[in-house]
Formats: sequence, structure tokens, C-alpha cells
Amino acid sequence: MEVLGEGARSHREVASVLVGLMLGLFTTVSSSMIVVNALPAIASGLGTTSSGALWVVLASLVTMTIATPVWGKLADHLDKKRLTQASILIFVVASIGAALAPGLGALVAMRALQGVATGGLLAMSQATLGAITTPRQRGAYSGYLGAVMSVATLCGPLIGGIVVDIPGLGWRWCFLLLLPLAVAGLVIVQLTLRAPATRAPMRVDLAETIGMLRNRTTLWAIVGSVSLGLVTFSSVLFLSQYLQLGRGYSASTAGILAVPMLSATLVASIVAGHLVARRGRVGGVLLGGSVLMAAGFAALATVGVSAPDWLAIVATIPVGAGIGMLMQNFVLAAQNALDHLWVGRVSATLSFVRSLAGAAGVAGLGAIVAGLAGADPEPAAQARATGVVFAIAAFASLAALVAAFALRGQRLRGTI
Repeated sequence: MEVLGEGARSHREVASVLVGLMLGLFTTVSSSMIVVNALPAIASGLGTTSSGALWVVLASLVTMTIATPVWGKLADHLDKKRLTQASILIFVVASIGAALAPGLGALVAMRALQGVATGGLLAMSQATLGAITTPRQRGAYSGYLGAVMSVATLCGPLIGGIVVDIPGLGWRWCFLLLLPLAVAGLVIVQLTLRAPATRAPMRVDLAETIGMLRNRTTLWAIVGSVSLGLVTFSSVLFLSQYLQLGRGYSASTAGILAVPMLSATLVASIVAGHLVARRGRVGGVLLGGSVLMAAGFAALATVGVSAPDWLAIVATIPVGAGIGMLMQNFVLAAQNALDHLWVGRVSATLSFVRSLAGAAGVAGLGAIVAGLAGADPEPAAQARATGVVFAIAAFASLAALVAAFALRGQRLRGTI
């Protein structure tokens, strides 16, 4: 149930709502990256270049970035249940449109609409959880949301790679395969999230927004989220390229080889969430996650093509663990520092900067890879180019470490 100001809900009530949110979130976030391993097949099927096909990824990231703060603003004034349902319905329509797209332009347009829906689910999941739990309770539940988001980001390419390699399916099924989960999430939200619409005057208050951004904790959470965004999407995309073009694996095998990273993300996110809930602090988890992420990228930067395959896979594990520990806890730190009426806006702001950094990272690092490796790279050239990208990611991870150090002493409150 969702009534602001009434206090925290029972575990059973929160868990019921959380299941619906996680189903919708997994579907939309997975779909953002599901085409990563399918890009060569999409380019071939639509008769475009690999650089043109990259817009299939960028379109959803850009619109997700733009839409998330808008949904967050709406979440603080309107009925969260209706907004969540609207996000899922938009996603379903866009997914069907993407599967039926006759050309690259139509596919990019539908992917852009998918990004709008994903932005809605990102904002609404955080805002809804913030409305029904205290910050200290939220640590454990945020761990599950963080696990879903992180695993969905990493699992999308795995699903896409397998779908592309299955005879008789093809890349268009990437947009249809997960739709039943979205519909199930829609039904669960309808049955479990019951509340009268929250209606308040809609206005843009620049002074209040500046006040939020002047909060020290919020600013450091933004710094950490930017660092995380820069490396999260890029790690998935360029790890896939490294395994396929640098090591010669198929799309489905490249996805399977990402499973250790995915598993580390899942376990670390859930364990970190329970640690935060038990201890009432986020600093230790943020510091540990930042160190692991930076160390993992530094190791990946040195792998190249001559090292054994297992070494490259092992190096992804601390990256996955670090992402899992950081994904939700920067958000939790910012939520804890502000009044509960700001939950939607501050959550959306952090999702916005993380997504913006992710889109910029994919575009910028993609240009670096293209410049270093050329249009038709040899495996060694591709491996060297992605090694440079991983080195940049390791350096960018240091910003998350600085932010985590600044937030090390924050204690979570026990009231909404």
C-alpha cells in the first residue's frame, strides 16, 4: 500500500509491491541492453552499418535519461500506481513496435519510446519504495532492486545473444521475449499497490531544486552516480565486443561468459543491502564497492589477447560485485539526507545523471574504440582498443571512491 506519511508497511505488504516493481524493472532495464550482442545481426538484417546500428542502443539510453526526472517530478504529485502502470503499458506498445519495425528509423523511434518507459520504471520503483519504507528498512529492499537493475543490465546481452543464435528466432524476438514478465508486473501492481491518487499543485520551484542540489550528501551521491553510470553500460557493451571481436566468441557464448560478472552483481547487491539495513550505515559498502570496481577494470585493462581466457573472466567478477554494491546505495544515501517528500525527485535526479553519464560513456568510449581499432579490426587491435576503454573506466571509478569516502559517516534514519 502507498500512503505518504502513514509510516512504514509490514514486510509482507512491501514484498508484494516489490515483486511487481522488480518484474517491470527487470524487463525494461534488460531491454535497454538486450540488443548489445544482437547489433551485428540487426545491422545485417536492416542493411545498415555497425555505427548506424549503435543508435539502437543510444536511442533508449538518451530518452531514458531525459524522461527519468520528468517521471520523478510526477511521482511526487500524482498517483504512483497509475504512473507505474502507464510506464509498463508504454513499454509493451514500444516493444511490439520495435519487433515489427520495417527499417532502422522505425526501430530507433520505438527504442526511444522504450527508453521513456524505462525512465518511468526507474523513477517509480524508487519513489514507491521510498514512500512505504524508512531509509533503514529500505537498505534491504533497495538491495533487491539494485540486484534486479544490475543483473538486468548484464543479463540483457546474454538473453539477446542466445536469442540471435537460436535458429528460427532472430533479433526481432529480443523485443518480444520478456513481454510476459512486463504484463505480470502490471497485474501485480494493480492487485497490491492500493492508494488514492496523490494530487498536489504542479509547479517548478527553482529555489527548492537548488536547495536540494546544495545538500552535501546529494552532491556526493551525484558524483558517485556519474562515475557509476560512465562505467556500467560501457562495461557490458565493450566486454561483449572484446569477447566477440577480440577473442572470436559467438554472441551467445559471449553472453554466457558474462555470467560470473552477473552472479557477482546479484550476490553483492543483496548482501550489501542486508548489511546496510543491519548496520544502519552505507559508507562501508560504498567504499568496498568502489575499490572492487576500480580494481576489476584495472585488471581488465591489462588482459589483452595473449592472456588465458579464464583470467579475463575472473577480472570481471570484482567489477560486477562493485556495481552491485554501489547501484542502489548512492540513491539511498541521498534519500536519507532529504525529506520523504523529495524521494521521487532525488531518486530521479540520480537516475538521470547515471543514465546521462552512461549514454555519454557509450558514445565517447565507442568513438575511442572506433578510432583505435578501425572499421574492420583485427582481434589484437580490438583487444588493445577495449583495453584502453577499461583503463579509462578504472580511472573514472576513482570518482566513486572519493564520493564513497565523503559519505562514509552517514547514519540512516529510522523514520520515513
